[in-house]
Amino acid sequence: MSATNENSTLLRGKKKSKGVTIDVEDPTDMTEIDEQDKEKVNTRRNKDGWEKRKLCEVMLLEEIPGSLFWLGFNPHLSLTKLSRQYGDIFTITFGSYNSIVLNSIESVRETLVKRSRVYGGRPQLYSFTEVRAGLGILFIDQTPKYERQRKLAIRSLHRTFYETKNLDAILNKEALKLLGEFRKFQSEPFHPKGLLRLLAANLILKSFFDLDFEFNAPEANEVVEMVEDFTKNTSPVNLSDIVPWLQMLPIGDFSKMRKLFQDFVGMHERFYISTARSRVPGQPRSLTDALLDNLPLYNKGATDAGSEITEKDLVYVLADLVGAAFETIANTLSWALMLVAAHPDWQIVLQSELDAVVGKDRLPSSEDRDKLPTLNAALYEVLRMSCVVPVSLPHSTTQDTKLREYNIPKGTFVFVNLWGIHHDPRHWEAPYEFNPRRFLDRNGNFFVPKHESFIPFSTGGRSCLGEKLAKDEIFVFFAAIVQRFQLHLVNNENVNDFNGDYRLTLAPKPYLLNIIER
Repeated sequence: MSATNENSTLLRGKKKSKGVTIDVEDPTDMTEIDEQDKEKVNTRRNKDGWEKRKLCEVMLLEEIPGSLFWLGFNPHLSLTKLSRQYGDIFTITFGSYNSIVLNSIESVRETLVKRSRVYGGRPQLYSFTEVRAGLGILFIDQTPKYERQRKLAIRSLHRTFYETKNLDAILNKEALKLLGEFRKFQSEPFHPKGLLRLLAANLILKSFFDLDFEFNAPEANEVVEMVEDFTKNTSPVNLSDIVPWLQMLPIGDFSKMRKLFQDFVGMHERFYISTARSRVPGQPRSLTDALLDNLPLYNKGATDAGSEITEKDLVYVLADLVGAAFETIANTLSWALMLVAAHPDWQIVLQSELDAVVGKDRLPSSEDRDKLPTLNAALYEVLRMSCVVPVSLPHSTTQDTKLREYNIPKGTFVFVNLWGIHHDPRHWEAPYEFNPRRFLDRNGNFFVPKHESFIPFSTGGRSCLGEKLAKDEIFVFFAAIVQRFQLHLVNNENVNDFNGDYRLTLAPKPYLLNIIER
């Protein structure tokens, strides 16, 4: 499509076109769209037959090298702003690709939940197929092999951490390491980011590979550096996907991303080999052991050539799971500590509940979650407010379909604006305020509101397969820190700054804590 078409809407940084203004520096400023221009956009039809009778299109021509974020560096805020103007579903065109953005829990239920197979594909972008060799679990399309790999991973996670009752022993040991590191900072303000990222690395090394090191060991630091380098230089869609001739150049974002991912997978291959050599079949110490134990069962359905799950596939699956787990744990805990430190009244309530239920002679465990409704509510409110994955990885439609009155062609990209869903004022009163009472009923019991405008781990066939494990892990570490320390923010200037530090996930802006052991 041409950006000069008089009926199209062009958004480019702070430039105004046809009555629409998007200021990427101030995405909470809700500028109204000109109604006459909105009608023009809603009634046009493009040469491909994409129906625009009511589905609004926003053309975006931002050129930000190596990044999907044509909406600025905080697409979650810009998309949320657009949804207030255009409604809960609109389209975006970038390069030669059409895509739709879902901004409400209602639109997500209609697509990812009720028609999960139709909306459960993954675009086969060059960066997905070439950088990752079409392997792993996060970026491959919806195929029988993908479905078996997903089932294998889910079964192995359950076997490793719940059937064997290994989880709390691992969490207790890693929590003790973390608390010991926190004690070293009682005399000076510090930013907990570094400690939380080392915690995530150590937890992954132990639970995925049965590798146990000192908290600040070189192996843990290697994981931290690898994940940070990779996420810093990666986005869901890259410029080389949109401008194909860039794929031929040995320079730029694509070449760098390929090298980073090869190094990332190479690290996991070393850990995998070390664990596999010492395993005893049927006695899983880690996720790697369980994957190997269960592999024959999930290869029984491999009838086509190349559909068998190999050990190389397992390494890529582990690499995908490590990347997702690392960012989720470290960033959610970073948000949690900042928010609870910024709300001392809630901190007192949480500590009183912990003292009454757990006491001070032991650390909290995952089995305490049901007995600590207020702490659980606070964690859910952190997950709602922080939304560490604000915009989903792109889905794609696997066939021509219809969404409400809109015709959606096969191969259309589908993005979910989880941030917009978590901050939807139709479902959440004062959505930018920290209020754990949202998840407590009148009797103080934990509950999730009926509207369920809360999907921090997404939903449907592509939802996070480690959701339960992640919640248990974050709960235990959050509870342990709040149980043992008083947390005080040195200043509150970044508490309400939801621009955050956005890469593949959203971390809070840097902040400093003062802590005192209770």
